[in-house]
Amino acid sequence: MPTQPYTAGELADTRLLLEVAEALVQDGDESDEEVADMLVLAAVEPLQRSHLQDIGPEKLSVRRLQREAAALGRDSDDVSVTTYIKYGFRLEWLPLVVQALEVPDEIETINGHFGTGEEAVLLLLRRYRSTDPLRSMTWETGRSISAISEMVWHMVLRRQNP
Repeated sequence: MPTQPYTAGELADTRLLLEVAEALVQDGDESDEEVADMLVLAAVEPLQRSHLQDIGPEKLSVRRLQREAAALGRDSDDVSVTTYIKYGFRLEWLPLVVQALEVPDEIETINGHFGTGEEAVLLLLRRYRSTDPLRSMTWETGRSISAISEMVWHMVLRRQNP
């Protein structure tokens, strides 16, 4: 379930503060209006928070996954369970999967996100293997939520309309 930018408790507090502010304005005199304004400002504070994406420094590629595996001491005799869980294929199979899907070298999404076909395949595989929110994938993939979504959607539409 996605995490909301505010909690149920914060929303309850907001509602209470707004009700008190409304009661002050309706039942009080003009001197209460300043207090009511301060209550309204306090009430809307949780609703004004922004949640920023932490976008990683490097985009997905088979070369990156191979480099990371090598840094962990993996070689062709080792099968990375993590890679298999995340992408549904062994690391050494991923180039064959990209090749089998016959993606172009470069793709552009409908809203102008550019990437390699290989990256789009990896994003598609990663997304299909996970029920995590896209926000949890921005650091790992080096892409924004909208870019991940659009590149996956681009691949889905491409496979439907070759």
